[in-house]
Amino acid sequence: MSSSHIAALDATLGDVMTVPEKLIEVRHDTTIEQVLALMAKYGVTSVPVRAAGDAQTPGDSTECIGIINLVDIVAFCVFAIAEGDAYLRVDLSNLESMDAPVSDILGAVSSEASSAWSFKTYPAAAHINDVMYPFCAGVHRVLISTGAPGAEGLVSQTDIVRFLHAHKAELPDELLASPLLPHKGTPVTMSSDQRALVGFRKMVVMDRSSVGIVDGAGVLVGNLSLSDLRGINKSNFASLADPVLDFLASRAEAHTPRPLIKAAPETSLGDVIDLLVAEKVHRVWLVDEAGKPLGQLSMSDVLLAFTDLSLPLVVPE
Repeated sequence: MSSSHIAALDATLGDVMTVPEKLIEVRHDTTIEQVLALMAKYGVTSVPVRAAGDAQTPGDSTECIGIINLVDIVAFCVFAIAEGDAYLRVDLSNLESMDAPVSDILGAVSSEASSAWSFKTYPAAAHINDVMYPFCAGVHRVLISTGAPGAEGLVSQTDIVRFLHAHKAELPDELLASPLLPHKGTPVTMSSDQRALVGFRKMVVMDRSSVGIVDGAGVLVGNLSLSDLRGINKSNFASLADPVLDFLASRAEAHTPRPLIKAAPETSLGDVIDLLVAEKVHRVWLVDEAGKPLGQLSMSDVLLAFTDLSLPLVVPE
């Protein structure tokens, strides 16, 4: 359902970028456990990784060597540390692995951390259209340079969706009124009595950022996302072996879980945008009349509807 050229998307990245008081970033030798703590503290799911640039580790400290995404950390925690057996009992003998430098797993799994777009910085004068394709392909945020010291920023999928919401009057009515379909098809779910580790493994193996939690009748009762791993450390790592709803209850102390937002399968693109912005969520679940999941709509699905696939790909210098 990709669209033809939309004039509103000719706006520049500088028009929509966020310039935080302090850009959350880490040195390449920051440990995996420290990165998880930072993500929990600041409510982020990925951070730029810089070269160290000191006497012990030569390098240009201004160089961004990539963006570490939660999916890389989740994959590492699930497969390199937990190593659960057939009964998915969590093995805690490998917890020292959380002291490994984050650069060891940079780009190990995620398309965001390993793609050419994430290793580059876009100029603020570039157009929104320049980042639409990478955002649809799995990149969630890119670095933006204004050319002024200390004014570096980020543009995320959320920024673009909010921009679309603010400029709905300039978008094609026919496109906004059409139903939005999930491009990844059948939703990935887990039973509410399964361990959290099962859900995180499914995300990595199935290339999803979340899984739905269903009860014995198949009704959607919750959502487990990559962000629910933020704040995991050596002392609470064993909670991955808890039933998923118990795990989420314990994680609520570390960060406020996002609400579970459901919608009918015929929900329009415009209404999905409204829900994402109003509820401050990253996904909307499509459910039938009985509450059983039919699919999941992500920000990538929304952006794909506005992406002109005939435009040439732009990889920044």
